[in-house]
Amino acid sequence: MAEAKARTRRKISDNKHVNTKESVSIKCIKHLEDLSNELFIEIFNYLDVYHIYQSFYNLNKYLQNLVVNSNFPLKIHLSSISK
Repeated sequence: MAEAKARTRRKISDNKHVNTKESVSIKCIKHLEDLSNELFIEIFNYLDVYHIYQSFYNLNKYLQNLVVNSNFPLKIHLSSISK
């Protein structure tokens, strides 16, 4: 009797483990380009245009297009630009 209960408990815990694995699907971000445009726009909101351009423009074509073609509001702090 005790052995049957132990087998039943094992089956239930095994099923819980399998169900948890099936229900959890986590997408792993391996490249910067895998992030959404909205997330980049959110990051850009914390930076001024000069720093966005300086930091992201020359990384790759994807980010270059995002910097040039996106319509996020631009913040320009002239004091941060060296003469």
